[in-house]
Amino acid sequence: MEKDRKSIEKLVSIEKNSKKASDLHSQLRLFNLKSARFSILKKIEMLNSPDDKRKIAQAKGFLKEVKSNNFEKVEEMLQADSSLVHLVDSTKQTALHWACRRGFMALVELLIKHKASSAQADMVGRTPEDIARSKDHFQITDFFARIKKIQRQNSIRFF
Repeated sequence: MEKDRKSIEKLVSIEKNSKKASDLHSQLRLFNLKSARFSILKKIEMLNSPDDKRKIAQAKGFLKEVKSNNFEKVEEMLQADSSLVHLVDSTKQTALHWACRRGFMALVELLIKHKASSAQADMVGRTPEDIARSKDHFQITDFFARIKKIQRQNSIRFF
């Protein structure tokens, strides 16, 4: 009986150790995947041309000016390159998202004037109007409602 007990204890011990080994193996595999992903991202970053790096810096600068409500600087940057209104940050939010979040009505109008998309969703699925509504920026939500009304009126065709 003692011999059976010892063999059972041995089996249980082996089973526990194999489970620990399996857990360690899966953790090591996850670590290797994260490490490989980081390495690949760094290599891709190194492949960016100087022009790409300049564009990235320009995008960060543009969004910084929008977040600071620097109307004159934003207008100047848009005059130089109107494609800046389409740039997104790491959360896929555009300058229009940020202007709506902060309640900067004049910037919202400026960005819309430069063809910023009010329908573009961020990575959570929120449009700039959704963000303005969640922050209780009623002047901005009213502005979007007026735009939609005008668009509907312009799309009605009489036969």
